[in-house]
Amino acid sequence: MPEQSQRAGIGPFSAMLGAGLLSAVALWAVDLLVGQVAEPVHALASLFFLVVVLIPGSLLAALFLRVVVGPGNPFGLLVEHVVGVARRLWKRDFEGGFRFLLGGIGLALWLGLSALTAFYTCRYIAQEVVQARFQAILSVASTVAAFVLLLPVLLFVAGLGRVGAGAASRIPVLRQLWSRRVYPLLLAVAIVGAAGGWFLWKFREAVRLSPWQTPAALVATLLAGLVAGGLLAFWLNRPRVAFVFSVTLLSIVVLASSGAVLLAQRDPHARQFFQRTLGTRLAWKVTVKLLDRDHDGYMHAFAGGDCAPDDKGISPAALDVPGNGIDEDCDGEDVTRATLRQGRWDYRLPEPLGSKRLPVFLITDDALAAGHVGFMGYRRDITPNIDALSRECVRFDKAFSQGPSTRLSFGALFTGLFDTQIKLGESLKVPHPLLAENHTLAEAFQQAGYETVAVVPNAYFTSRWKGLLQGFDKVDSSGARTRGREGPKVHNARQVTDAAVAQVRKKRTKPLFLWVHYYDNHPPFAQPEDSTVFGTSRADQYDAEVESVDRNLKPLLDAIKAANKRDGYILIFTSDHGSTFDKAHAKHTHGYDLHTSTVHVPLLVCSRYIRPLQVKDTPVSLLDLFPTLANLVALPVEAQFEGTSLVPLLLGQGEWPDRQVFHQFYLKEKIDQGTEPLLGVAVRNGRFNYIWDRREDLYSLYDWVEDPGERTDLIESHSTVARELDSVLKTWLMKVYQKGKAEGGSSQEEEGGSYDDPSLQY
Repeated sequence: MPEQSQRAGIGPFSAMLGAGLLSAVALWAVDLLVGQVAEPVHALASLFFLVVVLIPGSLLAALFLRVVVGPGNPFGLLVEHVVGVARRLWKRDFEGGFRFLLGGIGLALWLGLSALTAFYTCRYIAQEVVQARFQAILSVASTVAAFVLLLPVLLFVAGLGRVGAGAASRIPVLRQLWSRRVYPLLLAVAIVGAAGGWFLWKFREAVRLSPWQTPAALVATLLAGLVAGGLLAFWLNRPRVAFVFSVTLLSIVVLASSGAVLLAQRDPHARQFFQRTLGTRLAWKVTVKLLDRDHDGYMHAFAGGDCAPDDKGISPAALDVPGNGIDEDCDGEDVTRATLRQGRWDYRLPEPLGSKRLPVFLITDDALAAGHVGFMGYRRDITPNIDALSRECVRFDKAFSQGPSTRLSFGALFTGLFDTQIKLGESLKVPHPLLAENHTLAEAFQQAGYETVAVVPNAYFTSRWKGLLQGFDKVDSSGARTRGREGPKVHNARQVTDAAVAQVRKKRTKPLFLWVHYYDNHPPFAQPEDSTVFGTSRADQYDAEVESVDRNLKPLLDAIKAANKRDGYILIFTSDHGSTFDKAHAKHTHGYDLHTSTVHVPLLVCSRYIRPLQVKDTPVSLLDLFPTLANLVALPVEAQFEGTSLVPLLLGQGEWPDRQVFHQFYLKEKIDQGTEPLLGVAVRNGRFNYIWDRREDLYSLYDWVEDPGERTDLIESHSTVARELDSVLKTWLMKVYQKGKAEGGSSQEEEGGSYDDPSLQY
């Protein structure tokens, strides 16, 4: 009978061909649903890449099945095997049934505990280890170790089953349950479902942030295609069904091929669609690998965009050197050289600014978004103390961090340089250490005769991030706590304030430079004990944490005022990056893109010697803080800044809405992983934000003033603005990233000039 079933119907090649085709169609349908709106030619080309990859893969799988299981229908053989196991289980005696049930429970416990242990271990490795090869080795080793070390759990429960199965089989109630047969199955399903639900709820934040969602969607779609292919395989032995299938297969191949043939050689919209899908993205990358002759990551055909398929230095992702007559990025023209202005920190100041060593206080609140601050227009009254402070200060409405995360912002703030210019050391952990040859803000204050003190909230800024606190005479981490009473999330704003107030009130013989950093409203989010309950969403919890920081900030502000009544002080309040809670940032509220919502921060500069005012139109950067403070208190400067002093704005000498501010998304660990570390760059002026996503070679332009959520891409409708900003961006990149590679590269002064135009005054 088994021999007859193997020879009945179609063979493995026809069965797997049908499964491959239906899997490709299933992935294609999902891609059209989850991707952006596609033009017909792009949609057909998407199906082409899926068919090109999945059909040969299905035939290879069929060859394997033909060798291993014979000429029969593999889906039929699978069904026969499952039915046979079910029949044997159904007819098993009571004792054997209970033994099987307990063995299954033991297997589930072993798998669950081992997977949980491996999950925790691998998550720790991912956080602590930078280099990809070490991540892979340690993760595989720890996973294997977890399953081996917990193997006694399986053996114990299985042994318990062997010992107790006989006794359990004699209990009337259990015999009755087993005789119903369906109840043990329901019990097993309930146990597995409860365990899975508990895991998803317990680790919901990790599940939400995990990179498994996309692979899970792909696997689910492929399984759906395989199931449909299995059903089809039972019908393909009928001539009419086989004829319809053959015609359908041929039609799909012809239509998909026509879409691929009609693709333009340089079609960024097609690449954008392919790269933002699930299945097509992988199939596209496989095709690129096969056709990329010069190994620069791009192919010449099928909208690959590589205008020089044999020259690795020319591709859509290459940096176009301004003004050299070569189109390195294959966009059809050589980018023109733009004018970059050199920063200043030597503006003349009214007394006593610039001549008197005033105490300086830098207060930062991690991940505080400008859009969630009252004086920036937020609807909830969660920052009354910061709002009151803003009425005594110069307020910058268009202030931005250099990068979208803590480690990409503070290094730039304390050195006055972009991340690609900061000298970073090697490390197996992130963030990378700042090397001693960097000249930091704290060192400049130290050399000017200040006592430098940092009050930080946790070990990330001390033992974890080497070199960040270079130049601080004292680091006070007494307010740090590893665990809050309300749960694993730390809320220690009150403790940080207490530590900072103690430093402010301390008697000193030198002027004080004090950096105080709060961390409560950094993810993950949780409701603080001392704050209003706005709701249960992440945004609601974030607002509650911001309110808590604001409340605990007031005693510090009062202490600073009380301790410096006679001579006054300079105070700066800002954040290192923003946070956003829209659909585009459902997984990460910051850290992975250069959109306005992730880099827009509040900025206040306060002193009795500076009249309060609002700077509405000029975009400024946190890189401007070092040169601004160097200007205000005459700090010694040992290096060229990338920012400029904001003194003309502080003194109300006019605004400059056309000033450009730059951003980088730079991950040094990518060098160790063999990929490009500069993943994204952006340039903005007082209205537009021009972004180059270098991971996918995608350009976008947004009117971030009228469209703060940046939902409408204006790259087509405002092409002139895009070209102008592209010229500025590429010229700047040659200066801060690849200046030495440019042929005939000019000096900074030749490319720039300075801020001494009397009409601008900065």
